Amino acid sequence: MQYRLSVNLVDQENRPVILNCVVHDTASSYLEIYMDEAIELGLDSEYHYLGPMIRLETSNGAVFRLTFQVEVQLMADGHEVAEKVTAMACLVNDISLGQSHASGPFIQKTLFTATHPKGDLLIGANKTAIANLYRGR
Repeated sequence: MQYRLSVNLVDQENRPVILNCVVHDTASSYLEIYMDEAIELGLDSEYHYLGPMIRLETSNGAVFRLTFQVEVQLMADGHEVAEKVTAMACLVNDISLGQSHASGPFIQKTLFTATHPKGDLLIGANKTAIANLYRGR
């Protein structure tokens, strides 16, 4: 099963950007959006849901990133797994080019997760969905 995130700006009806390589990082505070993805989303200085600049400590030192709200929907094999939720994202000053995206906390706050004995991460909107995924493996 291939999980992807469908991301759009809040209150926008644009075609969403699909994030293919998302890492469920329980320590991350923000969903990472790269510059090319932000441009594709139509993010600009007039966006009403811009947040503050934040300081993040990395292994290479401190970085400052712009934060903003997005609507996120988890997809599996092209199908919706859960309802859209609003999440905080931060702008990464780089282009995506297949790089992974930290998920931020929205997955553990809004969805049920389990790890299959074979090591796969199972994600669903409720416990029944997780059980069905488990039986299907």
